[in-house]
Amino acid sequence: MNLFRVIAEPSKTHPNFRRAMHSAYKGARDVLSSWAEEFVDRDGKFVHEFQTTFNSGFWELYVFAALKRFGFTPDLSFRVPDFVITHPYAFCIEAVIAQAAQGSCNEWERKLESFWGDLQTLVRTPLVDQATVRLANAISGKNEKFETQYSKLDHVRNKPFVIAVAPFEQPFFYLQLNKAILRVLFGYDGQPPESAEQVNQEHKARWTSSIRKPNGAEIPLGYFTNAQMPNISAVLFSNTATFGKLQALSTDSQYRTMFQVFRFDASTRCLVQKVHEKEEYQESLLDGLSVFYNPFATYALPRALFGGSEVAHYSYDAENGILRFDVPNNALFHRLAATIAPKD
Repeated sequence: MNLFRVIAEPSKTHPNFRRAMHSAYKGARDVLSSWAEEFVDRDGKFVHEFQTTFNSGFWELYVFAALKRFGFTPDLSFRVPDFVITHPYAFCIEAVIAQAAQGSCNEWERKLESFWGDLQTLVRTPLVDQATVRLANAISGKNEKFETQYSKLDHVRNKPFVIAVAPFEQPFFYLQLNKAILRVLFGYDGQPPESAEQVNQEHKARWTSSIRKPNGAEIPLGYFTNAQMPNISAVLFSNTATFGKLQALSTDSQYRTMFQVFRFDASTRCLVQKVHEKEEYQESLLDGLSVFYNPFATYALPRALFGGSEVAHYSYDAENGILRFDVPNNALFHRLAATIAPKD
């Protein structure tokens, strides 16, 4: 499957696809092509849709590459859901992205001056609010699709069902870290508490049960704190599976590339910001990936399945009202890549 042999009308290609075709990103294209190895285009439209919509196809290819890295064997003979895993454990996974609301700015419509303001002041509240709404919409939409369609399929029935979701809903979406997804799944609005005492005291005000949309409608949150979505066994999430991931994994160094990263320091439980040149920077495929488990799932997903040393795990202790998390030292929470290259 040749992702970069242009078959779509040039005027209809996605801005991110056109960016990927720049001569500076040959190495990035090679990485993405490697993700697509063994991938099956089941409806004959994937390449065209990849070139015209890009983000959803990009995320699906990342999930496919990650599943292979974990050692899973997907049966790609089924059209839906996206991946039916047969080994070493049987479960299904559906990929989805959070997209911009109608009338909102798309993620590729970035203004550098706005970015630097956000980066320096770290005012993320409006960004996280918008991400919360759009992620909730994406996950609830797939839950509804499971109930109305997927649950009736023999190859899906009686198996854990996982949603893999990525945020592409606004410019600089990657600055949300994991704040929005923690709200959506656990109703948590801050860093995870370490004990029941913290939940009952200073952390009590950090739990939230809903968020208000711009039109005034209330969206319930905390999907995994009760039995409202038992069909979903777990959620995979990454805000770092972006074009920057390709640049980080690429061996191409024709032009100067800089990486700004936030990584977790387990000794201080804080995020540490660093800037690296391409030549000194290392990142893995699974860096930045998190798994969120639903304690109320009809079919639980064994945590040991996603055993990468870079992967963060989150679960909710319903009996004690505690969010439990296992975040490895040096876990990636944010990465920005910038390449200095002439225009083609």
